[in-house]
Amino acid sequence: MKTAKVITGVIIVLIAALAVGLIFKFTNGFNEEFKTFYLEQDGKQILTSETERSFLRGESYRYEVKYTFDSGKSESKGYNVKVVPNVKFNLTFNAGGKVYSYAEAKELTGAFDIKKEKSAFTLTVPEEVSLKTVLEKAYGKEVEVVEPQGYLYTLVVSSYNEKVTYKINFGIAVKVEGIELDKDGIVFGGGMAVGDEQPNPSPSEPIPDQPETPQPSDRDYRITFYTWGDITNLVPVRKDIPLNARGGETVTFTYEILDVGYEITDMSIFVEKEPSLYVPIISAGGNVYSFVMPESPISLRIQADLIVSETYYTIEIDQLGNGSILSVEIECPSKARAGEEVVFTASVKDQYDEYYDANLEITGIEVRIRSGEQEGEDYYLSKGSDGKYRFTMPDGDITLMFYLMYK
Repeated sequence: MKTAKVITGVIIVLIAALAVGLIFKFTNGFNEEFKTFYLEQDGKQILTSETERSFLRGESYRYEVKYTFDSGKSESKGYNVKVVPNVKFNLTFNAGGKVYSYAEAKELTGAFDIKKEKSAFTLTVPEEVSLKTVLEKAYGKEVEVVEPQGYLYTLVVSSYNEKVTYKINFGIAVKVEGIELDKDGIVFGGGMAVGDEQPNPSPSEPIPDQPETPQPSDRDYRITFYTWGDITNLVPVRKDIPLNARGGETVTFTYEILDVGYEITDMSIFVEKEPSLYVPIISAGGNVYSFVMPESPISLRIQADLIVSETYYTIEIDQLGNGSILSVEIECPSKARAGEEVVFTASVKDQYDEYYDANLEITGIEVRIRSGEQEGEDYYLSKGSDGKYRFTMPDGDITLMFYLMYK
């Protein structure tokens, strides 16, 4: 009787230990909730809800989909798998002339080759892939986008009832091949020991030939140009950027912002065939820049932002023509900082106002710059589709001149 109780107690302890072991295994060491659904790759279990990794172009990755208490004879419960944008990237892109938010973009699964089986799937990364090609596959339109570095995509795998979901945020890298290290040419250490003599080359030893400057190849590659930041198509610029160049050729271009208040804050080159390759851009002064064209199509990206001054300048109101400015309803600030966008409204006062003039109309509004480097540079304003007038405050005081006429 006593022996039976001992055996029963041992069995209970073993069952409890087994339960604790299972919980530890399937909760990633008690760090997360108990998982009845999990992934496995190359014999390693994935139990963390969100992970990050890099995939190589042209490579395939197989994941097994498993349920904790399934046996080999259990019927597959099913699962869901898709690729979506990584919502941590706050960027926009242009597809067919319309601007979209990347975080709210369509599902991107179609750009990747995913083969599903009953309890496994394989994802294959295309050889030629970029954010541009992925979005064009999803939208079926020409896409313009500035591609940042990082884990741009999210592989989402969920259980059949979607109660358990795993997210694998991934980026796409290029496999580096054909590089060999010369072990005889590798020197370890920071210098010579005290008393060591500096070895002198033997006069009889030939001096190795110096590497020649790379010569341009015969192949032309496309140069695509993008601007981003605060700058818009309405900001006047002077630019001379070639549309293509040969690999190894030194490309010289000019880019100058003509509107006051805007400055170039970043300039970079994205290499389509090798996104991780850094191509330096050299400034020669006078808004002239240069770089060496890689053996790949590229995107030249220039970021320009509105730099707002801390100095305020005055905005005065005046008139020319017939009638009185008192008959015009103007909502405009009396001062603004250089580089700041000024938005105002102006219309003839309504019939209930004491200064109402039924025959009066505004035929034009002119910005007259009264001080600063742009003094004397006057220009006219046009009313926007929203009924408002806009201009960028110059580095000086201005007068808004209203031209009033009788109908």
